[in-house]
Amino acid sequence: KPVITTDGALDASWAKDFEALAKLPNVFCKLSGMITEVEDMAWTPEIMAPYIAKTVACFGWDRVMYGSDWYASKLAGGATYPAWLKCLQADATVTGASDEEREKLFRANAAKIYKLSVH
Repeated sequence: KPVITTDGALDASWAKDFEALAKLPNVFCKLSGMITEVEDMAWTPEIMAPYIAKTVACFGWDRVMYGSDWYASKLAGGATYPAWLKCLQADATVTGASDEEREKLFRANAAKIYKLSVH
């Protein structure tokens, strides 16, 4: 997991390792577990934005999926399930995505990865 600071700087060591991991075609990434990594549990959507963007840039819309991060998110300054969901839904990378890409992020990729039958 990255070391996320409140100054908005991307953890360069994490980014390098993350890029290498993303080159493996059988690896998928769940956008989850990051808000608990922010120093002093002082996460904001602005602090999370570069990590969301990096995740999508590395894995693409076909290998990334939403993770609720609940119950662990409660450790991050009282973050709630709706707060993390709202953060992700309002993020510039996500709002700039197509309807199909958002469908992949929030539903279709999880169904594919976990081999779920959804209608």
